[in-house]
Amino acid sequence: MTKDSGFKKLVRQQMAATGQSYTAARAAIYRPATDVVLPLTRRVFGLKTSYAAAFDGGSAGDGIGAGEYLFRPMVGQGRSANVFHENGARLCLRPDGSGVAQPAYATPECDSIVELVAAERAGDEIFARLAIQAEESLASEGSPAALAVSRLGAAQSESYLIASAVAPERYLRLLEPFLATRWVYDGVTVRPTPQASLAAASFADESRYRRLKITGVDPGLSQLATFVRVGATEQVLRLAESPVEVSVDHRGRTRSAGAVRAQRAYLAAARRIRRRPEDDIILDAWQAALDSHEDSQASTLIATASQIETAVDLPPQTTRARLRGLFIKTAKDHRRDFTLDWVHLKLNDAAIKTVRCLDPLDASLESAEWLITSISGPPA
Repeated sequence: MTKDSGFKKLVRQQMAATGQSYTAARAAIYRPATDVVLPLTRRVFGLKTSYAAAFDGGSAGDGIGAGEYLFRPMVGQGRSANVFHENGARLCLRPDGSGVAQPAYATPECDSIVELVAAERAGDEIFARLAIQAEESLASEGSPAALAVSRLGAAQSESYLIASAVAPERYLRLLEPFLATRWVYDGVTVRPTPQASLAAASFADESRYRRLKITGVDPGLSQLATFVRVGATEQVLRLAESPVEVSVDHRGRTRSAGAVRAQRAYLAAARRIRRRPEDDIILDAWQAALDSHEDSQASTLIATASQIETAVDLPPQTTRARLRGLFIKTAKDHRRDFTLDWVHLKLNDAAIKTVRCLDPLDASLESAEWLITSISGPPA
């Protein structure tokens, strides 16, 4: 099922602020830049995964929960439980359904799906290392407890950079039957119903880009399933950005045969779009997944152990995540006080406090490079 509540919320906010009609408010929000080439040749992707942290065989002496204990080293360094890592990713604690604080990990912006898979698996490794540190701390406090961290099912979200020049309704309309049938190669036994919406926060220059978010995704266990899922979804976004039309038979899409038929219609349409070098690999993997119905359980590795190890500490070098990661590392190395989010880099003791990185695809913004270079100098 597809939802456009994020888009409608933006329009209502514009209407309330200006008194405009719905049509006028919508037009005011979408003033697309004219230099964006469609379909997009580059796009950033992101995955956010929710985890469950739990003690086994004991508890913390001060009675705090496992998630809070896991994050204690970061909080002890003067940071909040919402922190960006040197690889450009975001780690945070968020309440689960019962109000217990549980960890979550959002990958840095990636413009390669292979890099995205490595960045996602890096999150598992980061939490595994934090769990080891936590158990060592528990032992030093005299507690026999172990601390386990595991992924939660149907608790992943996907983010995609999309073009402001394309009406959001076109993206959402094409995604609805696609998402309803994507389960056929997702590697999940329970079929979640992913929901697509326009995110209220684009984290980008809104004259050029918006952010599309898909929630309720089961992360699965296979790297190949993630690669095919994200790759096929990006191909549907490229369809929305092109004049190519796709005709999908909605009948029987809850059955395997009907779902495969619908996915094949999307695949055939995607093959008619102007290709990039990486598209053939993605389209062939999509084809193979539909042919076998078993690829989601395959042991094929998309990202090697070495790539995952690199992704734990090093951000992607071709997106603004490079600037964020370099900023964090340099500021820490020089013991400078800083704050940041997905867009802003801020030295709290500097005369020029904040740099905005509004293009997720820009890995070498001059003002950000200058700010990072200035860190090694004395505070202003």
